Amino acid sequence: MSREPRKLGQLLSDSLSESMAGIGEYVPIVALGLIPSLVVMLLVSAAAPGEASPFRALLAAGRVGTVLMISALGLIGAIARAWAWLALILAAALRQRGEKPGIGQAFRRSAGYAFPMIWTEFLVLLYVAGGLILLIIPGILFGIWYGFSHLCVLMEGLSGSAALSRSKQIVRARMGKVVGNMFVAILVSSLAAGVIAAAIYLGLSLLGFHSSGLWTRLAMTVLTRIIGIWPVVFSVFLYTDLALARPSE
Repeated sequence: MSREPRKLGQLLSDSLSESMAGIGEYVPIVALGLIPSLVVMLLVSAAAPGEASPFRALLAAGRVGTVLMISALGLIGAIARAWAWLALILAAALRQRGEKPGIGQAFRRSAGYAFPMIWTEFLVLLYVAGGLILLIIPGILFGIWYGFSHLCVLMEGLSGSAALSRSKQIVRARMGKVVGNMFVAILVSSLAAGVIAAAIYLGLSLLGFHSSGLWTRLAMTVLTRIIGIWPVVFSVFLYTDLALARPSE
Protein backbone atom coordinates (compact mmCIF):
# COMPACT_ATOMS: atom_id res chain seq x y z
CA MET A 1 0.00 0.00 0.00
CA SER A 2 1.42 3.37 -1.03
CA ARG A 3 1.62 6.33 1.31
CA GLU A 4 3.16 9.76 1.50
CA PRO A 5 6.67 9.85 3.01
CA ARG A 6 6.94 11.37 6.46
CA LYS A 7 8.16 14.93 6.76
CA LEU A 8 11.71 15.48 7.96
CA GLY A 9 10.68 16.50 11.48
CA GLN A 10 8.55 13.40 11.90
CA LEU A 11 11.34 11.19 10.55
CA LEU A 12 13.82 12.69 13.00
CA SER A 13 11.43 12.20 15.90
CA ASP A 14 10.36 8.67 14.96
CA SER A 15 13.90 7.44 14.28
CA LEU A 16 15.18 8.89 17.56
CA SER A 17 12.31 7.27 19.46
CA GLU A 18 13.04 3.92 17.81
CA SER A 19 16.76 4.24 18.53
CA MET A 20 15.96 4.69 22.21
CA ALA A 21 13.29 1.97 22.24
CA GLY A 22 15.62 -0.56 20.61
CA ILE A 23 18.73 0.40 22.56
CA GLY A 24 18.73 -2.97 24.32
CA GLU A 25 19.31 -4.67 20.97
CA TYR A 26 21.22 -2.01 19.04
CA VAL A 27 23.97 -1.26 21.56
CA PRO A 28 24.90 -4.92 22.19
CA ILE A 29 25.08 -5.51 18.41
CA VAL A 30 27.45 -2.57 18.04
CA ALA A 31 29.45 -3.62 21.12
CA LEU A 32 29.94 -7.19 19.89
CA GLY A 33 31.21 -5.87 16.57
CA LEU A 34 33.72 -3.66 18.37
CA ILE A 35 35.30 -6.24 20.69
CA PRO A 36 38.05 -7.46 18.31
CA SER A 37 39.01 -3.89 17.40
CA LEU A 38 39.22 -2.87 21.06
CA VAL A 39 41.38 -5.91 21.77
CA VAL A 40 43.71 -4.85 18.95
CA MET A 41 44.00 -1.34 20.41
CA LEU A 42 44.87 -2.77 23.82
CA LEU A 43 47.44 -5.17 22.35
CA VAL A 44 49.12 -2.44 20.30
CA SER A 45 49.28 -0.19 23.35
CA ALA A 46 50.78 -3.00 25.47
CA ALA A 47 53.26 -4.11 22.79
CA ALA A 48 54.53 -0.65 21.88
CA PRO A 49 53.56 1.79 24.66
CA GLY A 50 53.90 5.46 23.79
CA GLU A 51 55.00 4.83 20.20
CA ALA A 52 53.58 7.12 17.52
CA SER A 53 54.19 4.40 14.88
CA PRO A 54 53.80 1.15 16.85
CA PHE A 55 54.07 -1.24 13.89
CA ARG A 56 57.27 0.39 12.68
CA ALA A 57 58.69 0.20 16.20
CA LEU A 58 57.74 -3.48 16.52
CA LEU A 59 59.28 -4.34 13.15
CA ALA A 60 62.45 -2.45 14.07
CA ALA A 61 62.63 -4.54 17.24
CA GLY A 62 62.31 -7.73 15.21
CA ARG A 63 58.88 -8.63 16.60
CA VAL A 64 57.45 -9.77 13.28
CA GLY A 65 55.26 -12.43 14.90
CA THR A 66 53.57 -9.81 17.08
CA VAL A 67 52.91 -7.62 14.04
CA LEU A 68 51.39 -10.54 12.12
CA MET A 69 49.18 -11.53 15.06
CA ILE A 70 47.91 -7.98 15.57
CA SER A 71 47.34 -7.60 11.81
CA ALA A 72 45.31 -10.82 11.73
CA LEU A 73 43.23 -9.61 14.67
CA GLY A 74 42.78 -6.29 12.88
CA LEU A 75 41.34 -8.10 9.87
CA ILE A 76 38.99 -10.03 12.15
CA GLY A 77 38.00 -6.72 13.72
CA ALA A 78 37.14 -5.22 10.33
CA ILE A 79 34.99 -8.24 9.48
CA ALA A 80 33.27 -8.06 12.89
CA ARG A 81 32.46 -4.37 12.45
CA ALA A 82 31.01 -4.99 8.98
CA TRP A 83 28.94 -7.92 10.27
CA ALA A 84 27.64 -5.83 13.16
CA TRP A 85 26.71 -3.08 10.68
CA LEU A 86 24.64 -5.58 8.66
CA ALA A 87 23.03 -6.95 11.83
CA LEU A 88 22.19 -3.44 13.02
CA ILE A 89 20.46 -2.49 9.77
CA LEU A 90 18.57 -5.77 9.67
CA ALA A 91 17.47 -5.44 13.29
CA ALA A 92 16.16 -1.92 12.62
CA ALA A 93 14.30 -3.10 9.52
CA LEU A 94 12.74 -6.07 11.31
CA ARG A 95 11.73 -3.99 14.32
CA GLN A 96 9.99 -1.55 12.01
CA ARG A 97 7.93 -4.45 10.66
CA GLY A 98 6.88 -5.35 14.19
CA GLU A 99 9.38 -8.17 14.73
CA LYS A 100 11.85 -8.42 17.60
CA PRO A 101 14.69 -10.44 16.15
CA GLY A 102 17.01 -10.45 19.13
CA ILE A 103 20.76 -10.02 18.99
CA GLY A 104 21.71 -13.57 18.00
CA GLN A 105 19.04 -13.80 15.33
CA ALA A 106 20.08 -10.45 13.85
CA PHE A 107 23.65 -11.70 13.45
CA ARG A 108 22.59 -15.10 12.09
CA ARG A 109 20.16 -13.70 9.53
CA SER A 110 22.47 -10.90 8.42
CA ALA A 111 25.27 -13.42 7.73
CA GLY A 112 23.20 -14.76 4.84
CA TYR A 113 23.44 -11.39 3.11
CA ALA A 114 27.24 -11.18 3.24
CA PHE A 115 28.05 -12.26 -0.31
CA PRO A 116 25.18 -10.35 -2.00
CA MET A 117 26.26 -7.27 -0.03
CA ILE A 118 29.91 -7.63 -1.01
CA TRP A 119 29.00 -7.99 -4.70
CA THR A 120 26.57 -5.08 -4.58
CA GLU A 121 28.97 -2.74 -2.77
CA PHE A 122 31.75 -3.72 -5.21
CA LEU A 123 29.53 -2.60 -8.10
CA VAL A 124 28.68 0.64 -6.30
CA LEU A 125 32.37 1.32 -5.73
CA LEU A 126 33.10 0.55 -9.39
CA TYR A 127 30.47 2.99 -10.66
CA VAL A 128 31.34 5.77 -8.22
CA ALA A 129 35.11 5.46 -8.66
CA GLY A 130 34.75 5.31 -12.43
CA GLY A 131 32.52 8.38 -12.46
CA LEU A 132 34.89 10.32 -10.21
CA ILE A 133 37.90 9.44 -12.34
CA LEU A 134 36.23 10.38 -15.60
CA LEU A 135 34.25 13.54 -14.88
CA ILE A 136 33.74 13.83 -11.08
CA ILE A 137 30.09 14.91 -11.35
CA PRO A 138 28.88 11.50 -12.60
CA GLY A 139 30.67 9.88 -9.67
CA ILE A 140 28.83 12.09 -7.21
CA LEU A 141 25.55 11.39 -8.97
CA PHE A 142 26.16 7.65 -8.93
CA GLY A 143 26.98 7.87 -5.23
CA ILE A 144 23.60 9.47 -4.57
CA TRP A 145 21.62 7.16 -6.85
CA TYR A 146 23.17 3.99 -5.47
CA GLY A 147 23.38 5.15 -1.85
CA PHE A 148 20.49 2.90 -0.80
CA SER A 149 21.79 -0.22 -2.57
CA HIS A 150 22.78 -1.86 0.73
CA LEU A 151 19.24 -1.35 2.02
CA CYS A 152 17.86 -2.92 -1.16
CA VAL A 153 19.94 -6.00 -0.36
CA LEU A 154 18.90 -6.27 3.29
CA MET A 155 15.30 -5.10 3.05
CA GLU A 156 14.20 -6.39 -0.34
CA GLY A 157 16.54 -9.33 -0.89
CA LEU A 158 18.01 -7.89 -4.09
CA SER A 159 21.62 -8.20 -5.18
CA GLY A 160 24.08 -6.71 -7.65
CA SER A 161 22.67 -4.71 -10.54
CA ALA A 162 19.08 -5.33 -9.38
CA ALA A 163 19.86 -3.64 -6.05
CA LEU A 164 21.55 -0.72 -7.83
CA SER A 165 18.58 -0.28 -10.19
CA ARG A 166 16.10 -0.34 -7.32
CA SER A 167 18.13 2.21 -5.35
CA LYS A 168 18.31 4.49 -8.37
CA GLN A 169 14.56 4.18 -8.93
CA ILE A 170 13.75 5.10 -5.34
CA VAL A 171 16.22 7.98 -5.12
CA ARG A 172 15.41 9.56 -8.50
CA ALA A 173 11.69 9.70 -7.65
CA ARG A 174 12.40 12.05 -4.72
CA MET A 175 16.03 13.01 -5.04
CA GLY A 176 15.65 16.35 -3.27
CA LYS A 177 14.12 14.69 -0.21
CA VAL A 178 16.81 12.01 -0.10
CA VAL A 179 19.71 14.45 -0.34
CA GLY A 180 18.15 16.98 2.03
CA ASN A 181 17.05 14.47 4.66
CA MET A 182 20.33 12.54 4.67
CA PHE A 183 22.31 15.79 4.83
CA VAL A 184 20.37 16.85 7.93
CA ALA A 185 20.79 13.40 9.51
CA ILE A 186 24.56 13.46 8.95
CA LEU A 187 24.78 17.04 10.21
CA VAL A 188 22.79 16.32 13.37
CA SER A 189 24.73 13.15 14.20
CA SER A 190 28.05 14.91 13.52
CA LEU A 191 27.13 17.81 15.81
CA ALA A 192 25.99 15.40 18.52
CA ALA A 193 29.22 13.44 18.21
CA GLY A 194 31.25 16.64 18.40
CA VAL A 195 29.52 17.86 21.53
CA ILE A 196 29.78 14.50 23.29
CA ALA A 197 33.40 14.07 22.17
CA ALA A 198 34.30 17.46 23.62
CA ALA A 199 32.65 16.47 26.90
CA ILE A 200 34.60 13.18 26.98
CA TYR A 201 37.90 14.90 26.22
CA LEU A 202 37.24 17.46 28.93
CA GLY A 203 36.18 14.85 31.48
CA LEU A 204 39.15 12.59 30.82
CA SER A 205 41.53 15.57 30.91
CA LEU A 206 40.17 16.58 34.29
CA LEU A 207 40.78 13.00 35.46
CA GLY A 208 44.38 13.23 34.31
CA PHE A 209 44.18 11.19 31.08
CA HIS A 210 46.06 12.39 27.99
CA SER A 211 43.86 13.55 25.11
CA SER A 212 45.53 11.11 22.71
CA GLY A 213 45.95 8.31 25.25
CA LEU A 214 44.57 4.79 25.07
CA TRP A 215 41.49 5.36 27.21
CA THR A 216 40.52 8.44 25.25
CA ARG A 217 40.85 6.53 21.98
CA LEU A 218 38.84 3.61 23.37
CA ALA A 219 36.08 5.94 24.57
CA MET A 220 35.94 7.75 21.23
CA THR A 221 35.78 4.50 19.27
CA VAL A 222 32.84 3.25 21.33
CA LEU A 223 31.13 6.66 21.23
CA THR A 224 31.37 6.92 17.44
CA ARG A 225 29.73 3.55 16.94
CA ILE A 226 26.94 4.16 19.43
CA ILE A 227 26.08 7.55 17.95
CA GLY A 228 26.08 5.87 14.54
CA ILE A 229 23.03 3.82 15.55
CA TRP A 230 20.62 6.68 15.02
CA PRO A 231 21.63 7.54 11.40
CA VAL A 232 21.23 3.85 10.52
CA VAL A 233 17.71 3.77 11.96
CA PHE A 234 16.93 7.08 10.23
CA SER A 235 18.07 5.72 6.84
CA VAL A 236 15.96 2.58 7.31
CA PHE A 237 12.90 4.70 8.08
CA LEU A 238 13.54 6.99 5.11
CA TYR A 239 14.09 4.07 2.74
CA THR A 240 10.88 2.38 3.88
CA ASP A 241 8.89 5.58 3.34
CA LEU A 242 10.32 6.08 -0.13
CA ALA A 243 9.85 2.45 -1.12
CA LEU A 244 6.16 2.70 -0.19
CA ALA A 245 5.62 6.22 -1.49
CA ARG A 246 3.13 7.21 -4.13
CA PRO A 247 4.79 8.24 -7.40
CA SER A 248 5.72 11.93 -7.23
CA GLU A 249 3.89 14.20 -9.59
